[in-house]
Amino acid sequence: MKRLLLLVMACATLAPLSAQQRRAKQRELINNTQEIRLGTYALSPLVSFENYDGYGYNPSESFADSKFIEGDTRYIDALALTYTYRTSHVMEFGAQVSYSSKVTPFYSTFTGVKSHTTSEHYATLMPYARATWLNSPWVRLYSSIGIGFTVAFDNGEQSDMLGAVQATPLGIAVGRKFFGYGELLTLGTNGFATIGIGYRF
Repeated sequence: MKRLLLLVMACATLAPLSAQQRRAKQRELINNTQEIRLGTYALSPLVSFENYDGYGYNPSESFADSKFIEGDTRYIDALALTYTYRTSHVMEFGAQVSYSSKVTPFYSTFTGVKSHTTSEHYATLMPYARATWLNSPWVRLYSSIGIGFTVAFDNGEQSDMLGAVQATPLGIAVGRKFFGYGELLTLGTNGFATIGIGYRF
């Protein structure tokens, strides 16, 4: 009887300790106030789709173009670095910097030697906000939005400055301090889906 009583007392003592440890682990995750993410987007609109300003025939331009053969274009969809600071259990604020580019080589029609390269580069800066509406120790579901501007460079020269926005109705992050994330329902300047890795500290 004494052994049974001691066993019951031990269980009664250990159960709250175990629950307290679980709560401590959850608090440790929630209390991480800073986060860095590195991700890549798919189908970045600035480089994935051609912009046509209409068609006009110019004999001298057509003759000049006939001297060159266009090579394979190399695309870099938006690569994004995001930093956020957690201000509450739900909200995080910070900034996202991203870069995308498109580079096309041209070759001489007569010799086949590379003659020149055209390039388009885009750098985007957006203040960024994220709301986490499911916050468990290993899985987070969230929504986010960023609004800022994009600086465009054409062949190394600044050519334009554009407004930029990126909205994510649904994103998921899996992991604790080191984690992976994906955003399949996203729309904006950087692209239509993204995956990446992150670190909380």
